[in-house]
Amino acid sequence: GCAAGKFQSDEGRAACDACPAAFFGPNGAALACLACADGRYQDAAGETQCLGCAQKTFFDASVGACRDCPSGRFSAYAGRSVCTMCAGGTFQDQPGRDGCKSCAEYALPTTNATSCACEYEYYEVGRTSVLAAPNATQLACPRVAASSSAAGTAMATHHPIGCCLPCPAGASCTDFGFPLSRPGYWRKGASRDSHTLARLPVVAMCHTKLACPGETDAATRE
Repeated sequence: GCAAGKFQSDEGRAACDACPAAFFGPNGAALACLACADGRYQDAAGETQCLGCAQKTFFDASVGACRDCPSGRFSAYAGRSVCTMCAGGTFQDQPGRDGCKSCAEYALPTTNATSCACEYEYYEVGRTSVLAAPNATQLACPRVAASSSAAGTAMATHHPIGCCLPCPAGASCTDFGFPLSRPGYWRKGASRDSHTLARLPVVAMCHTKLACPGETDAATRE
């Protein structure tokens, strides 16, 4: 009979051949080798078992090798043939990960789950483009309902960068989530005071409505 890792290509043939790559022969003395299961691979010939891709990776059959899970997906276990897409208010902005991150309060994951974006009529403080929920060492985002905002007032002078806040009354936040003043209102722009805090924009009613046509050009965003 054939040794492990080898097989007889024809019944009654004395010589044995090595199992080719992507196949294995656990016991030998067989007429055919076994194919590696989904999520497992074998690059060498004459082997007795297949190998599994490590955690954070998956087996890409198109190239016959393990690859890192792409951004927006993860693999918490070894031996996977596909990575799992982040779901339930989570995202992953880096490849090769074994889990996902939570979006900030009032933020939702983008379609490919590689980042988060503020909910409709909310805007992002500081424009970080990721909007992850803060960890234990970061400043927490405040819970502020959309009904709390009023024209001419700010909910606080500063807020942590990367949080979603309700659009101020008198403004529109549909243009990439940044407050633009509506006709009859003016806006005092936001600014960063540090790497962690930003000064909020203030929207107020104009004394003369015709003097404030409103911001319609995205180039006016600061």
